[in-house]
Amino acid sequence: MRSKAERWGLALAGVFVVALAWRAAFLARLLRSPLADHLQGDEHIYWDWSMALIDHHFRATNAFFLGPLYPYALALLRLAVGSEIARVAIAQSLLGAVAAVLLTDAARRVARPAVALAIGVVLATYEMFVLHDAVILMESLLLFLEASLLWLVARNAGRDMRAATLVGMGLVVGLAAECRATSALLLLPVAWVVLQGSAQPRRVLASRWALLAAGFLVAVVPGAWSNARTAHEFIPFTYNLGFNLYVGNNPRATGGYVDITEGLQQAAVPAGRADGGAQTDGREFLAKQRGLTLSPAQSSAYWAAQARRFAGENPGAVAMLVVKKALLLVNHSEVSQIESAELYRRFAGPLGLPLLGSFLFIGPLGLAGAVVAGRAGVYGRYLRLHLATAICGVLPFFVTDRYRVHLVPVLGILAALAIEQLVARRDVQRLALACAGAVVLVALPVRGDEAHREEWTNWRDIGTNWAEHGETGRAIETFERALEEERRWGFDHDPDPAVARIRAQLAFNYAVALHQTGRDADALRWFESAARDDPGDSRYARTLADAYRAAGQAGAADSLERALPVLVGGEAQSLIRDGWQAMRDGRPAAAESLFTRAVAADQNQFGAWMALVRVQVERGEYAAAQSTLARASRLRVPEPMLDAHAALVAAAMGDTATARAALARIPIEALAGDRLLAGVVAEARRRLGE
Repeated sequence: MRSKAERWGLALAGVFVVALAWRAAFLARLLRSPLADHLQGDEHIYWDWSMALIDHHFRATNAFFLGPLYPYALALLRLAVGSEIARVAIAQSLLGAVAAVLLTDAARRVARPAVALAIGVVLATYEMFVLHDAVILMESLLLFLEASLLWLVARNAGRDMRAATLVGMGLVVGLAAECRATSALLLLPVAWVVLQGSAQPRRVLASRWALLAAGFLVAVVPGAWSNARTAHEFIPFTYNLGFNLYVGNNPRATGGYVDITEGLQQAAVPAGRADGGAQTDGREFLAKQRGLTLSPAQSSAYWAAQARRFAGENPGAVAMLVVKKALLLVNHSEVSQIESAELYRRFAGPLGLPLLGSFLFIGPLGLAGAVVAGRAGVYGRYLRLHLATAICGVLPFFVTDRYRVHLVPVLGILAALAIEQLVARRDVQRLALACAGAVVLVALPVRGDEAHREEWTNWRDIGTNWAEHGETGRAIETFERALEEERRWGFDHDPDPAVARIRAQLAFNYAVALHQTGRDADALRWFESAARDDPGDSRYARTLADAYRAAGQAGAADSLERALPVLVGGEAQSLIRDGWQAMRDGRPAAAESLFTRAVAADQNQFGAWMALVRVQVERGEYAAAQSTLARASRLRVPEPMLDAHAALVAAAMGDTATARAALARIPIEALAGDRLLAGVVAEARRRLGE
């Protein structure tokens, strides 16, 4: 007969299997959807950052605006398993399954095995855990570190801790802080646990805290040193503190994420310098729009000063924002910023178990458990302090699903505590009242029109995904559905600058799709709409200028092009404009030079990369074209366009088999919906003699 320890070990193995199987099923559905291999926002930044680290032998070239641990871990993972997003997601899913096991074992500290196991299954299939294991964001790694910390404290709370345990706890907190700097605050509840677990003199307590701090410093000193080397400033973690403070405390703050750089948060990324997340730090916006040339630390101080001024002039508004952020942190709906959970549900099916795998279940139970946590001794009180610390780490900034998900590990254990108290018939009345109050709190409709805005932007993103997969017809249909939603909810006349920028992105993407299908007159109208709603976007201005020139409106095109240099990212756009003009004028050598400079100024100008390949093929520089194509393929260029140019290069070099294999990978629908793509394919076939 197996011992209790053996039976519990088998139960934990079962949690691991459930967690991994659920994630594998979700990934299988995801890979069959248009969201497969999709990267946006910070995902794209982390992916490019990890590639830059591989190229530069893990040596940073920029200070860290975003937490560095995840991109470094991602680079190592790509070296180990390859650069296919699906493989990375599988590896992250393994990490998520281990995290579920750790949380289940930690819950055993406050509840009987059956209760801990039940909560373990719920956490193994929790929807936002599943989603974040599947996308290229730091949350998977950070959730694993948080689960590790909760498990370590569960095993050692209330007893004298060994030196290795103390160093290990400090190390885990330090690593979490290298993902997101506010995680450093978790040192406070851990230090409190160390104090509770020892009856030793103050000298001994000081030595224990020193060991905790030593472990923490081992993790964070390398990042601070790297920042000092690259920026010549003291930046202990990241320099996004002031930026994020102002996002959460400004005249247009809503409690969630809002643009503070007039929609221009994505600056140019010079080739070879894609690390650190610098393209989102707002410094190019400050330089171009406000005439401020600031270092990384100075930019953080600038935004922090703006936030302080707003708070000083509007204390009531800031207080109301804090209340709203607290409500958003415990609300049943997810406040998306990068990836929308609803978007993934629509295309890849359920993320988690219905109801049980949602915050609507875990949230109220966990909050009720926090009310009675004192009954679980030192560890129960630690859980309550851990939860309060995590909440306080978010309130000064803004709320998004990526931040809220980090409350769930501790809430899951507190939920196990609440269920245990109910099963044991202890504090039943108090727990019932706490649960009822928590349910009301979690169910409050605090988002208002923000939910409608998310639905609108989801349709825009779906259309963008179809376009990236070469499904131009479907993209147009979906963009038109988004435009219907825009009119339905009144966003088409909303003066809010943030709404105007969403309108602009939708209009621009719709116009590109229309242009690809030959509907240039309609496309021009939507290019104009995009530039009107977001006149500071250099890509919109340059593309509209091209459309005007093609329509014979040279004066309007010249006017727009003259303004490009003062816009964020305008240098690369000016070079692209000149490159296309050189091609039209029959000057391929000049075009090659201009496109080369454009991609050096901003490596994410995919159209310029492909134009450069075509120019090099035209000039007979086949080896150079092959090298350019290889570099571009590492930057997430849409596959149909990449395959078409691979076929062109191979055909030019006489490699018939490779060219035909590349052509075979291009969907017929993509050719029907993209004139440029069809033209490249036609040229490749001509060179093949077909």
